[in-house]
Amino acid sequence: MAATAADRSATADRDLTQEELVADIEQTRVQLGDTVDALAQKFDVKAQARARADATKQRLRQQMTSVQSIGRRAGDKAKDVATDDDGRVAPSFSLAALSAVVLLIAVVVIRRRR
Repeated sequence: MAATAADRSATADRDLTQEELVADIEQTRVQLGDTVDALAQKFDVKAQARARADATKQRLRQQMTSVQSIGRRAGDKAKDVATDDDGRVAPSFSLAALSAVVLLIAVVVIRRRR
């Protein structure tokens, strides 16, 4: 008759010394504690929600910083284009801005008349 896994385990356990058994039991307790901790974390919905919210906040802060930086650079570039070397509004920019405003007013008036 073939020996079952339980029979082999029992035979192997009898061959172990008391110190080895105590060490094996301690190792099993540590593993069981780790398993219980992992399960507790898995089923802690509030902690998971907090972690996700914190990660989302961090990601949004990084994106906001990036957008602010891009906005500052665009503003600086627009200021450079719109002003001359002395810091005064360039005549060509004034003419372009005036043309844009007139065009916008014309579009609004035409649409209202329809």
